[in-house]
Amino acid sequence: LARAGMTPAPKVMKESFQPLQLGTAVGAAVQYGRELWICADLWGPDIGPWLTRAPGFPGHSPAEFASALRLAYLFAPTRLFVENIDVLVRHRGSGAFERTAHGEVWREFVRDFVPRHPLRWSHRDARADIALVHADDSDFGRGARPFGNRATTAPATSRSVFEAWHALSHGQLPDHGSCLHIPGYDFPRHELNGIPRPQFPLDAGAAEQTRMHGLFQPTRSTLVFDEHVRADQLADAGLVVVAGSRLPRTTLEALRAHAQAGATVLIAAWLCDPERSRSARVGRGSWVVYETLYDDAAQDAIAAHAGEPDVWTQRFGDVELRISATDPGGETLEFEIADAAARRVA
Repeated sequence: LARAGMTPAPKVMKESFQPLQLGTAVGAAVQYGRELWICADLWGPDIGPWLTRAPGFPGHSPAEFASALRLAYLFAPTRLFVENIDVLVRHRGSGAFERTAHGEVWREFVRDFVPRHPLRWSHRDARADIALVHADDSDFGRGARPFGNRATTAPATSRSVFEAWHALSHGQLPDHGSCLHIPGYDFPRHELNGIPRPQFPLDAGAAEQTRMHGLFQPTRSTLVFDEHVRADQLADAGLVVVAGSRLPRTTLEALRAHAQAGATVLIAAWLCDPERSRSARVGRGSWVVYETLYDDAAQDAIAAHAGEPDVWTQRFGDVELRISATDPGGETLEFEIADAAARRVA
């Protein structure tokens, strides 16, 4: 969609996993020179007339909302907005509105956090320590109706993308899909729908339900590019993982040149031509061909680049954003902004 001219606008606190969602959207924005918009979505059961419909919202706690806003902001999007903002205030029936706990979080974010943390980078400055290259085939884990076509299924090779994310996240992202609508997961709204309506609005959100997925999985500055990525757009990536169902020959040649320049390129066997179908040292780098990302050679290549198992990083030029979870469910996050001169905790 970015290639066609659209602006990527990923959501946080929604049905996806944040490193996967943001890494894909930022990579698309960087590859095609687009703006980046990020939405913090306070979803929940939608009941009641607008402006006084706060029953049903929010599905997330104030603490998670605060972390999600900071996460989105530090990725330096062009625009950042909240969906379902009617949860930020409450109408008491007397003609007056008052801020909710979530409204106080928004106020602190806008009036305190943002002024104290002026950004000297943009999402356009994002750099990949690890690049994941794959063609879009619209499969999010069910393998059905690719691009809306009810008469066919996604190719089996598309599942290699999920295996790549699983490996790059130290096993914390699923290896069979990219969002919560897959076996083994449940969309938290299903649980919220079981809460008796008189209990709404939920002053503290629905913390128990949101812990189904949290905001955190560890990856190391991982950006996603499509099958048309240029060699210069991979310049910073020490590891390039190539997965999915198709790859143009021109991109295959660019990847080989990137390996010769010193990178490790980990590429699916079915994407190689006969001349490049075997693992080898090439120039100053490595060309590693895999049948499955569970191969020992593939695991070794990823382990050498995957970074710390409890930190999610993203580089923006000479700045590294370091993210860690402060609770077991990944509902609240701590951010560290590091550069060559100093490191400070946000």
